Amino acid sequence: MAEPSQERKGPGEPAALAGPLRVLESNPRYFTDGTGKVVYLVGSHTWGNFLGDRGTIRQPPAFDFGAYLKFMKSHGYNWMRGWTSEMTHVSLSDDGSENVIAPPYKWKRTGPGRANDGGLKYDFAELDPEYFRRMRSRIIEAGENGIYVSVMLFNGYMFVNDVIPGDGNPFEKGNNINGIDCGGTCPVDARVMPRQAWIYEKNYIHKVVDTVHDLPNAMYEVSNEASSPTSDTWHARVIAEVKSYEQSTYGSRHPVGYTSAGETGVDAVLYKSAADWVSPQIRGQGQPPPVATGQCPKVTGNGGPANTSSANCKVVIADTDHAFGWPGMQAAGSVGKINWVWESFVRGNGVAFMDPYLVLWPERNACTGAPVGGDPNVCSRLDPQWGDIRSALADVGRYSRKVDLINMTPQDRLAGGIYVLANNASSPYSYLVFNQRGPARFSLEMKAGIYTYEWFDTRTHKQGGSGTYTATSGKNTFKPPNSDNWVLWLRQ
Repeated sequence: MAEPSQERKGPGEPAALAGPLRVLESNPRYFTDGTGKVVYLVGSHTWGNFLGDRGTIRQPPAFDFGAYLKFMKSHGYNWMRGWTSEMTHVSLSDDGSENVIAPPYKWKRTGPGRANDGGLKYDFAELDPEYFRRMRSRIIEAGENGIYVSVMLFNGYMFVNDVIPGDGNPFEKGNNINGIDCGGTCPVDARVMPRQAWIYEKNYIHKVVDTVHDLPNAMYEVSNEASSPTSDTWHARVIAEVKSYEQSTYGSRHPVGYTSAGETGVDAVLYKSAADWVSPQIRGQGQPPPVATGQCPKVTGNGGPANTSSANCKVVIADTDHAFGWPGMQAAGSVGKINWVWESFVRGNGVAFMDPYLVLWPERNACTGAPVGGDPNVCSRLDPQWGDIRSALADVGRYSRKVDLINMTPQDRLAGGIYVLANNASSPYSYLVFNQRGPARFSLEMKAGIYTYEWFDTRTHKQGGSGTYTATSGKNTFKPPNSDNWVLWLRQ
């Protein structure tokens, strides 16, 4: 059997990867890979997928990365957040069903002496090569399966929410042999961080860049949900360090991401940063990022204002972990979750699902099948309640590879406020309409010409009718095959 990267790809399947990614200058809501094509990022991610096996027993079962990649590939996903951890025990976290985190860790645990979790103390002067070996091998394996990986450098959420006695936090003075005293949120707060702690963080950042700089499918992400405004300066410092070190050392650049600071986050801080991609915290959870989010210092063709405070244009990845939220997802129901995915796509945003995958999470994710590795909180089969959002992600992934995204911009005005992605500037023209308004007819402002059309039912995940349509210049009227939640794709 051919290696994964050599297999022939069918229609709608992810192609072999090129890179590193960079923001597409002509349509900066998307990445390009250096071949002139759009790379639209759509994916799924789960806590144990990258570094540090997780569970609730003393020695958590190993995360089956190969099976996870098969799951990703079977849905056509091409992006994941690669989760990291600084602590070994996070029992205060709302991720309580995965509160024990196994090695490898960023720094070696050499002692002398014991940390508050019972293990040997950390030595910040010695980075653990196994951590970086696993990082590199997993990114390579993901790339062979058509997947880009965002390397999460730090997990600020833990410093904000999980600091307890027995957490194994290496930055607490009693847990390292280097005299670093940087407890609480200090590791993600440049205002109070000791100079030597930043030097150790910087050495770790350099090692990450050394490890992945030549991999076309690698990206960077500063942190998951470090609080704001306390972490704002630190985020800017890390972004600058990653970019400066990679450019000066290797003459190349991979995109760096800025993720929402959680409930205290302000999206304007992300948009004004020097990051290349952002994952915002939309107020009013369940609402996808609007068009013209202000992430770009120039007008991007969707009628929105330029953000002159922004250092550079940014790709937006709408992540359920930040922009939807668990309460919003549960309240939305199946159709609401599907709609959120399509709304994000048709507004020009990448989209990702914080997938509980095979973790028992009471009231959020059920275990089906026998427990794995003796841990009652690690499942062997997926909870089907999340099937529709997983399938919706697969659907928009397929359409992202079918439509003319490089020339398409959000233009809801063409259909009276119904969601529209369109290229009506230059032939061949194309339109993608997401209609949520029921079976009533709707009008679409079009350029005259002969078009091929197809309908797609977002609820059943199946194509409806197709054929040819002769459009007149101006308003053209369409009626969905039945009910609501249909996509109409027209192209010359």
